[in-house]
Amino acid sequence: MSNDSDTKSKRFRLVRVDSMQFAIDDEQITTFVDWHEPTPLPFAPKALIGVVCIQGRMFTVLDLIKMLHPEQTDTLSSSSYIVALRGDEQLALAVNSIGEPIEVLLSHIRSMEPVPNELVRETLEHEQSDWQVIEVDQLFNSLVQGKERRRRRS
Repeated sequence: MSNDSDTKSKRFRLVRVDSMQFAIDDEQITTFVDWHEPTPLPFAPKALIGVVCIQGRMFTVLDLIKMLHPEQTDTLSSSSYIVALRGDEQLALAVNSIGEPIEVLLSHIRSMEPVPNELVRETLEHEQSDWQVIEVDQLFNSLVQGKERRRRRS
């Protein structure tokens, strides 16, 4: 009897941010566009670069490095693209490069032990290199973690 992970696959986009390699579930991507400078937001977390308009919708652009390593300095890498993601939060990621979509067998996706954080729980191997799989559904929670969200006054 064959294991489903031996035959089933998932489609990913491979992206680079500085020297780090990430994989994003292709179904979670709305589109990607060439870099244009986001408008900064006052009092925003360090990982929030700003907002941009993509296809008539406002997206909040995030810096993955600062989300994964908040102790990093305030220098922003020279991003080349913005990856707009699906979801009600309308989030986007600043990346240096975007690869063609790839199909990966589920058996090539490995859980990380110990799990370093909620954003990266798995890795996949592609062309003899490990890529960290971004948990897109955890981006917003990771961004506001430890931050008091403003509430509307009644």
